[in-house]
Amino acid sequence: MTARIQAINTVKAVCQKANEAFGVDLTGITITIRNCGKAAGKASCRMMMGKASHLTIVLNAQLVNDENVYKLIEEVIPHEIGHLVCYLRPDLGKNHDRGWQRVCRMLGGSGERCHKYDLQKARRTRKAIYNIAGVTTDIGITVHRKIQQGAVYMMQCHHSGQKNRIRREDFTGRVVMK
Repeated sequence: MTARIQAINTVKAVCQKANEAFGVDLTGITITIRNCGKAAGKASCRMMMGKASHLTIVLNAQLVNDENVYKLIEEVIPHEIGHLVCYLRPDLGKNHDRGWQRVCRMLGGSGERCHKYDLQKARRTRKAIYNIAGVTTDIGITVHRKIQQGAVYMMQCHHSGQKNRIRREDFTGRVVMK
């Protein structure tokens, strides 16, 4: 069985467990597997006319492989479904409070708020490289554009505390992805 199928089957099983234990209906849940950066998973629900709908769980694709699928099964899936249960039954808890921790533990998770998995950022940003008073630094692309249009920005040196104006001419001509 592939890691993807294992993860989806576990979501269904934990949803069934939640349905039985807490009297919530998680049958229409949407399961998405995609790279969501450093988050191991995400749970969301929309409120329509005071009622929860469009229940969604997103699992980080970086963990959906044979090496890491156990992390999803043991921690992430109970964690996120615990959030869905608390969305549907706010009397049980919210966010990462004691009530939510209790729900998460009953679904097979540890109740921990944060994970310790080595996940990579999903989004990489473009940075313009500047050489300001002999110091090479990177500047976000939006600020770079404003500097090139004549806006005034200052940079303070960490060592000397001296403030230097960032000028158009300080741009090295290089843009990198970070």
